[in-house]
Amino acid sequence: MHILIIGYGDLGSRLARLLLAEGHSVHGLKRRALSTAPLPIHICDVTEYQQLKSIIGRTKYDYIFFMPTPDTRTPDAYRHIYHHGMTALINACRPTPPQLIIMASSISVYHHNNSEWVDEESEAHTTSFNGQAVRMGEKILQASGLNHCIVRIAGIYGPQRHRLIARVRNGYYTANADQRYTNRIHIDDCAALMAHLINLSTNGTALEKIYLACDDAPVTLGEVEKWLAAHMNVHLTARQERHSATAGSKKCRNQRIKKTGYRFIYPDYRAGYSALLERE
Repeated sequence: MHILIIGYGDLGSRLARLLLAEGHSVHGLKRRALSTAPLPIHICDVTEYQQLKSIIGRTKYDYIFFMPTPDTRTPDAYRHIYHHGMTALINACRPTPPQLIIMASSISVYHHNNSEWVDEESEAHTTSFNGQAVRMGEKILQASGLNHCIVRIAGIYGPQRHRLIARVRNGYYTANADQRYTNRIHIDDCAALMAHLINLSTNGTALEKIYLACDDAPVTLGEVEKWLAAHMNVHLTARQERHSATAGSKKCRNQRIKKTGYRFIYPDYRAGYSALLERE
């Protein structure tokens, strides 16, 4: 199968390696050039329709992943990527669209803030600017009439994503962390889950329109901080105020993706963070 990954960053490169190992032909798309890559890389701004159409027109892609990241964490940057970028992609795919477009979305689309359980059927009408922009991209894809699958991803952690570990190692704990439920997924699972969806589709399985990508264990941030501190022999002594007002507090269910046969490499934060700490 010919596959295009729009947004060839950390997650995209891990996904590409898995797909290449399965024998697929994989291309990546980035805004900026790379010095080396194990696959063809197209340099393009995903919001530039003519550039994108030219790239897509040269290869009949069977599957396209949409997983770009905004340049900055601002409302304009998010709207630019998810509104203009998704619109450009939809238009560039006509009149001969791929078999499937898979969008890397986010659980930020959920507004829930009272530690409720949420799943793929839960309402998604957040007030956060990032969640609203991502949801806008979802709606554009859903209204396009093209075959699609939306993967709402929890907080990604893994190699080179050590902010929480570094904070705890320095003795910091988050204010009111025992009252805030968080959801996460190791980046290796995130990539493997995406590749799993491709394998299902190529084998003739009809995918659901939405999947949640999160591990088995919604947990309070306080529990994770205390667990990390205990395993690093650190005393948490410095209170740090919570800076993100958009994170919310919710518990995400992953039963739908597990029913497809996916088995997590790191089913909870203990397994994932243990592996990270062992590598240090």
